[in-house]
Amino acid sequence: FIDTETGKETGRVIATLITDSSCSQCPDPKTIVESFKKAGVKVGKLKEFPWNSFDARKIINQYKITKIPTFIFSSEFDLYDNAKSSWPNFGTVEQDKTYIARNLPLPYRDLTKGQVIGLVDLIYLTDSSCSDCYKVQDVQKPILTKGYGVGIRFQRSVDITSFEGKSLLKQYGITKVPTILLSPEVSQYSNLNNDWKSVGIIGANGWYVFTGLNQLGKITYKDLSNNQIIRLTQ
Repeated sequence: FIDTETGKETGRVIATLITDSSCSQCPDPKTIVESFKKAGVKVGKLKEFPWNSFDARKIINQYKITKIPTFIFSSEFDLYDNAKSSWPNFGTVEQDKTYIARNLPLPYRDLTKGQVIGLVDLIYLTDSSCSDCYKVQDVQKPILTKGYGVGIRFQRSVDITSFEGKSLLKQYGITKVPTILLSPEVSQYSNLNNDWKSVGIIGANGWYVFTGLNQLGKITYKDLSNNQIIRLTQ
């Protein structure tokens, strides 16, 4: 709007993105800014700085930012009552009315630890003798990445006939395949961690093993305890 006393336009927010191109798994802060725009926030200018650039480091030091990528809104954001009511879910408001996003979804770079947090290793445990069995990567990976936002660091397939496959079956008492195993870092994803008790087990070494194949809908898998092929119909 136009301030009638000064004649100046106000309400156009400056959004500043601090990005990390080396973390392809990290969420894009631009998509969150877009969601605020759709909610009615007028972003007049969008600036973007790599996290290790001079401009970004200046902002990081000024506001003591510890997690990136992130985004910052200028003080004009304070005019949008509906949008700012949800801000405690995202971050803090500084004394100069700058809005800093600090509550970031995983994975992200922790500047205090000097590493990316929340990247998970994923093992697909398969059975090459079961041609009818469901495609574990096609079914399970979207649930992890799209449903829970899990960032995958490394992924690989291990067949149960291999030495490693046999070791995994014995170590975790796995009786239904194909399935997945997730490295201990997945415990940082609170939503998945809360749901896991109903779909899997956690090994003594912290690895998560999926056992609830009946939760996946109409799939086909092998029950190794009786060497039977199971076809779920619901």
